[in-house]
Amino acid sequence: MDNKKKNRYKNILPYDSTRVVLRKSAELSDYINANFIDGYSQLRKFIATQGPLTRTSEDFWRMVWEQESLIIVMLANVMEGGKAKCAKYWPEFGKSCTYGGYNVQTVNEENRGFYILRTIHLKESGNEYASPTRKIQHFQYIRWPDHGVPLITSSLIRMHNKVNAEYGDLVKDKTFPIIVHCSAGAGRTGAYIGFDILRDEMQSLNQVNVYRAVLNMRNQRMDMVQNMKQYVLLHKLLSECHALGSTGFKPSELNERIAQHTMLMKEFDNLNLILPMTTTKKIALQHSNKLVNKDINILPYDHSAVFIAIQNKEEAAPYLNASIISEYMVNESTIVAQDPLPINVDVFWRAVVDNNVNIIVMLSQPGNGETQDTCLPYYPQENGINKKYGEISVTQMEECTEQGYVQRKLQVVTITHLQCVFWKEVLKPDDMRNLLNLIAVVGHFEDRIWECSYSLLLCFHSDGAGRSGVFCALNNLIQRLRAEDEIDVFRTVKDLRDMRPHMVRSFDNYMTCYKGLAEFRSSFDTYANI
Repeated sequence: MDNKKKNRYKNILPYDSTRVVLRKSAELSDYINANFIDGYSQLRKFIATQGPLTRTSEDFWRMVWEQESLIIVMLANVMEGGKAKCAKYWPEFGKSCTYGGYNVQTVNEENRGFYILRTIHLKESGNEYASPTRKIQHFQYIRWPDHGVPLITSSLIRMHNKVNAEYGDLVKDKTFPIIVHCSAGAGRTGAYIGFDILRDEMQSLNQVNVYRAVLNMRNQRMDMVQNMKQYVLLHKLLSECHALGSTGFKPSELNERIAQHTMLMKEFDNLNLILPMTTTKKIALQHSNKLVNKDINILPYDHSAVFIAIQNKEEAAPYLNASIISEYMVNESTIVAQDPLPINVDVFWRAVVDNNVNIIVMLSQPGNGETQDTCLPYYPQENGINKKYGEISVTQMEECTEQGYVQRKLQVVTITHLQCVFWKEVLKPDDMRNLLNLIAVVGHFEDRIWECSYSLLLCFHSDGAGRSGVFCALNNLIQRLRAEDEIDVFRTVKDLRDMRPHMVRSFDNYMTCYKGLAEFRSSFDTYANI
């Protein structure tokens, strides 16, 4: 009866035949909601378990210690959608806690964008000389929704690669199970372990059997891979690994790769090999919305459509050709949009207000909007002038010209408006430096805004795919280069395309990403101080 209280969900229970049995004592039970799962060629390679409850955190660390595990993969957040999904069973960075007979200390924490890598020291408490301290690597993937799947895949594959690299180094001395959990320890946990099993099978046999792999896991723990979305995700992950291979590289290889023009052209063409998991565009294709799409090939996916609140007397929310794009850092997002059109400038400003946009980056040149690269005036043109766009009133408060851009303060909520003036048809070397400077300036503003509130960046140019894609890609690439000292232009662009079609639209755009990184590396000290 006491064991029932240790289950997070009453319908996800461990099978007796494969359950992890803890050492029993007069005070402690041998029960924990966890099962051993075989890898492709290694028995009991994994332990699949539920997210610990507060009352079972001690049992969790007992399991880690007794099984001599050195790697934990966490695929959930402590809170999701306002609901508790897992106890916070580790201390804050720099602090230590005691869980029963074990002392746990978080000695390092690195933000790798979509996942956090922690180093945790674990030892038996009570007698500091009783046993040596063990170093646990704790990987927490923070962008995988419960019962759903990540919209983009590269960061999950990247984390899996890192886990396997760590595991490969550690098992040279002694094998141990990798502990994997989400909330229930079934859906996301099953998809992650299934990916590992199938990736090994693919490398060994050059073929996979997803159905058999999931069935085998379910024979060891119930409901592993809980729904169709997660089952499809397995196929997408495997398809990408097979068709795309490894595309990341060290910064020292950048100039050598830029010189391989033919290879990069093939790499760019490969962006079309694997489609996003969800490609529906029902909202954009509605007859009433056709007039506000500049390019029929650049339509936002439904899953990343921008929120605009319904007002009185409206039967449906208005539509804007714009998409929400996830950035490298998990707490940052960008709205990428096409240029405002005469018939929807008011909707553009409603999107700005409803999404709490604090920074607008305009990559188009001012004009009448009749040519591809010119944008009609959608804000007051002089200081002190106020204009109304529907129900929204916009006032230009300040304007100053900086190197490569014009900075304005627009008052709706307070908005920083950065208008790029250097990007003509072709980017010259000085223009590339101006682009990097603009990205750095935007990052500086974002850091200041994030200290006090949640906000969004809105970036647009023409169709919202070419230059906007380059801007987003370079921003993400620079952030990852700084955090991990690694580069993957291909997957960065692929992830952007999973959120909005044709991002980084041309090969010239693609090369701009590479050349922008080369310029950033050669001038790192300059941009690091902005």
